[in-house]
Amino acid sequence: MNLNIMDSHVHTTFSHDGENEMEEMCNKAINIGMEYITFTEHVDFIPIDDAYDYLKIDEYFNNIQRLNNKFGDNLEIFAGVEFSEPHLYTEQLKKYNNLDFDLIMGSIHYIGDNFVGNDGLLNEYSIDEIFLKYYNLLFKTVKNNNIDVVAHMDFPKRYLNYEYKNYKLIDKILKEIIKNDIVLEINSSSLRKGISTPMPSQWILERYIQYGGKRVTLGSDSHSINELTNDFDMIYQLIEKLNLVPGYFKKGKFIKLE
Repeated sequence: MNLNIMDSHVHTTFSHDGENEMEEMCNKAINIGMEYITFTEHVDFIPIDDAYDYLKIDEYFNNIQRLNNKFGDNLEIFAGVEFSEPHLYTEQLKKYNNLDFDLIMGSIHYIGDNFVGNDGLLNEYSIDEIFLKYYNLLFKTVKNNNIDVVAHMDFPKRYLNYEYKNYKLIDKILKEIIKNDIVLEINSSSLRKGISTPMPSQWILERYIQYGGKRVTLGSDSHSINELTNDFDMIYQLIEKLNLVPGYFKKGKFIKLE
């Protein structure tokens, strides 16, 4: 199985921190042999975040349609968003669920007014306290059950390079994910940030399997053409080892990669 044919977590200039336009991403995807790509632009409602009110939805959907018409024989292009802090913005999330997205990913980026990667958090909390607060917010997100995929489940690890093994809390989250038919993403961005494991780590995926989870999406979390499908070879080995089921989302439905 070739997992490099799909990437379900990609940002373009429709996100505030994207470096390449959507069409550039599509050309690169075709050049490296991809068959499926999901653009998951940032949606943030925290006023202090640079992504606040950034996504122009009508223009975004028009580009998805235009590029599917242009590249459809070689690349299937899906519309998605990475919706931040879903536990805080439940009404806004409902509106996005009523739009024509193939995939809605949920992610936690903030603890209070601090981005998870801000050094200031370490002046206020210990590393364990940061993870505890983060996972409590993630539990609220999956309990609300208005997302398709949990993005980069152990996200603070990307900045803190630390494995927080609060099994009781993590198991509670995983059980809620499975109960609500939510899928885990395996996100490779931590690997290019110098962390030795993807997000989530293998031991979390093993517990996901233990409680009945099997389905995963793959995301590079790319913000430039040079990051598409980065380190997916390592992810492939992990999926093979654990006998996970990789796939992508189309019209809100998980499609198993054959």
